[in-house]
Amino acid sequence: MISIFCCIGATGPDEGPPYPQQVVHGYDYASPRVPRGDWKQCQQICNRNGACKVWSLMSNPGESDSLCYLKHTTGPFVAWATIDSGMRTASVEMAAGAPEQGFGYEGNDSRDFTTQPNDWRTCAKACDEDRSCKAWSLYTPMGGAQSGCWLKNEIGPLKPALDTVSGRKSQAAVLAQSPPPAAAQPIAASQVDRPQKAVDQSMPPGWERWEAQCAAGDAEACTNFGERLRLGIRTEIDMPRAVQMFRKGCAAKIDVACENGGILIWNGRFGVTENVPEAMAMLDTGCDAGSWRACSVLGRIYTKDQKGIAPDIAKRQAYELRACQNGSALDCAVAALDQTDIQKTMTLLARGCDLGDALSCHSAGVRLNTGKELPANPPLARRLFARGCDLAKKGNYFDACVDLLRMDDPQANQPGTRERFEDLCNSGSAWSCSWAAQLSIDRKDYRAALAWLGKACLGEIAESCRAEKEFASFLPKYEQWQDQEKALAEREREREARINALLASGQAIDAVAVAIREYGSPELVDRALTGAGSAVAQLDNFTFDILIMPGWRDRMSPGARAIVDSEYRRRGLHLARNYSTITNTRDLPARPTRGNNFSMFDFDLAPSASNAQKAAYHQKEAEMCRLYGGC
Repeated sequence: MISIFCCIGATGPDEGPPYPQQVVHGYDYASPRVPRGDWKQCQQICNRNGACKVWSLMSNPGESDSLCYLKHTTGPFVAWATIDSGMRTASVEMAAGAPEQGFGYEGNDSRDFTTQPNDWRTCAKACDEDRSCKAWSLYTPMGGAQSGCWLKNEIGPLKPALDTVSGRKSQAAVLAQSPPPAAAQPIAASQVDRPQKAVDQSMPPGWERWEAQCAAGDAEACTNFGERLRLGIRTEIDMPRAVQMFRKGCAAKIDVACENGGILIWNGRFGVTENVPEAMAMLDTGCDAGSWRACSVLGRIYTKDQKGIAPDIAKRQAYELRACQNGSALDCAVAALDQTDIQKTMTLLARGCDLGDALSCHSAGVRLNTGKELPANPPLARRLFARGCDLAKKGNYFDACVDLLRMDDPQANQPGTRERFEDLCNSGSAWSCSWAAQLSIDRKDYRAALAWLGKACLGEIAESCRAEKEFASFLPKYEQWQDQEKALAEREREREARINALLASGQAIDAVAVAIREYGSPELVDRALTGAGSAVAQLDNFTFDILIMPGWRDRMSPGARAIVDSEYRRRGLHLARNYSTITNTRDLPARPTRGNNFSMFDFDLAPSASNAQKAAYHQKEAEMCRLYGGC
């Protein structure tokens, strides 16, 4: 398989297309068909169309011809396996001298006629001679034996158009046809506040003549009149008669006529007789004439058994591809799902993205970002995500925005990222809700996370539904535990405040005793000892003995431990050789003896102890026996 990311530089004209396997995304305004792989003919079409700046030739595997996409704006060339591209290489050849080459005025047609090929001067002259004409457009199909001239009674938008040149009425004709300025006349009293007749701007000029023009054989007028009857514009809705008009328009291969007529006859409603073969034939003609909707309807017909038409996967896929080629972005995305070749998939997604489908942009970006089916290309993936996100504002599909945010801020720690996820969630992006929940979990805001998970579950994200159930069960217990932790923390703060108050008032010994006997907190004992310092010598023997318990002494800071050890030495005691070997009173022997490590307060009497120290030792021994028994 050829990678779509192998960037090959431009080659000479005799070696192949200028930019092989590369494309400029977007800016398409026409896509005529040419013989398969004939990039020179595609380049020739671009050269003879003034609006064309870049051309791209798409040759899909298995198709007998290629699509030549004309682009009105240049852009970066990116790799694409089934597309070759190039830029305009010559000045405009068609209808030399025409004012607007490659452009057409949209709408406002007043009349039309044929001329010799590329005879734009005859078209311009006709406009100059027609008082209602303000502009004209001449269409000359490549290789055609004649051109079509359309006169315009209003100047509409000037847009890129295939094989078309245009111009406005000449200034000389405008001046010649302008009425001389009239002398100012006084306004009669009868004219004051007289209601003026409104100018009807809701219908195009000449609409009153459509029915008569249709009767005279004008297929375009038949189609327009059929639309009036179908929609009930300035007339009663009359579906059977509309179908008659559409039949005449479809006979002339007018795509809209075939599309509307085929759908009405297929449905067989509102007085229209159902005729499946005729409907299928009209839709097929409309599809061939360029109607993406007709192709799309045919594709849906072949999805299931209906009205005697058996399901046919091959035909469904073929019509979806034709609908995509005719301009249906959604069908491009659907057709891409049916492909087993990643190159075909990416070609269809690119077409859908160019046509404005956010889903196609996002799907192509995901494949380029993950690198599972083809080499990863994060920069191109990001551009596709960005385009899909821009299109999301129109199509309400925000997943491309989600992946764009994840690429730009993987840790979601930049200002505004969290708020952006939440905004996208509220706009309808279920995956954004899932990410908003994760960010809330990271902040330990579990109540907010539960709300975001609920919204994600409504968007049918199964993982979020499971997580929502777990959170709903866990959250009350967690909040109860949090309340308990807050109460404990508040109690510890109160205890610490009492210890600090005792220390501040010079009652260091009381602070140590309270920390040991009332609170039993090694941390507060450490704080009290550090504050007491040498005043620990004033502690009674029982309270001091508790300080050498492993659970206390081992958790002291080095400074507090040094204070206790110093007091040991001052009292003429030293730690036992097997200190803390016995750590539970149940391990005590029946009749303990000195030096037998009989308690976790165990210590030996120093040989140099004074009589007072010996008396204190025996007093302690008696206290231990009283407290723990076994003596």
